[in-house]
Amino acid sequence: MLTLLLVGLAGCSSAATPGAAAGSGAADPSGSAASPPSTPGAGSAGGSGTGGGTDAACPKGVQRGEVTVTEVDNHTSVCLSKGTRLDVYLHARMDQQWSKPTPQLAVLQPTANGRGALAIGVTAGFFTAASTGQTRVTAQLAPCKGPKPGPACDAVELFEITVTVR
Repeated sequence: MLTLLLVGLAGCSSAATPGAAAGSGAADPSGSAASPPSTPGAGSAGGSGTGGGTDAACPKGVQRGEVTVTEVDNHTSVCLSKGTRLDVYLHARMDQQWSKPTPQLAVLQPTANGRGALAIGVTAGFFTAASTGQTRVTAQLAPCKGPKPGPACDAVELFEITVTVR
């Protein structure tokens, strides 16, 4: 199954280019776990198209269709047109788990993805750009599960992207 996943990812490597199609994340024919981009940058801010010119708030242009971001896109910005779908896939290291990605404002609305279960260690959020405005999408990665055996477990990693909807 790992070989199948790696072969599938090889075809997705062009999705890292802004304006290219995002990773499919489709479930395999057996209906088991969906496989979102697991190679860092494999789905980075890819969209099915960009609209018009750019400005200071949207240096990569306004993206349309389906846009996928991962932990590689941490602390970046993305601009979407209204109605665009934003898929956020966060891949945790061994024995860790990201909290669910959450937008601060209702500019992004949660949406179903219909793709089945996620791979172990992946946390995802699926949103539709519902209204114009700007919001941050955040999630946290705690370094330790369960009882915290020491101060190293108090360090929390923050995932944050700024989303502008036009």
